[in-house]
Amino acid sequence: MDTLPGQTSASGQDCCAIVFAKGRWPERGTMTITSALKSCCVAALGVLVFFGLGPAHLQPRSGLGWQVDHFVGYIVLSFVFRTAWARPLVIAGALAFFAVLLEALQALTTDRSSNAEAAFYSVCGVLAGALIAEVSMRAWRRFQSNRAKTQV
Repeated sequence: MDTLPGQTSASGQDCCAIVFAKGRWPERGTMTITSALKSCCVAALGVLVFFGLGPAHLQPRSGLGWQVDHFVGYIVLSFVFRTAWARPLVIAGALAFFAVLLEALQALTTDRSSNAEAAFYSVCGVLAGALIAEVSMRAWRRFQSNRAKTQV
């Protein structure tokens, strides 16, 4: 059961419609959008740990400054996490903790140093991304409910 009622399956059908029409959840082994996003989120955390704690010369930079890299990177990451998992406060808290922990662990590497300002930019990016995702999801739900009312 990778999807909840109200979410869509891999075929694009609403899972509530599948449950009520067929009397069961989508077949086991089918990849849904939600489970694919969750897999991508876990992989993204692994990549982030590698780039955060790996050799400094392998770390990609945008050229806009590390502040922008931290802020925008965590906005995108928290937006995707919020889309995959439906609990915005839990996701934001866990990602903020992860960002601070990753920054603190950089003090243990030989070629990096821990920076409180970088952790601050990362946490601000997490909170901004969670807020943007939550507002956009609520707006989408409201749009869909208004659309359904006008069609009836």
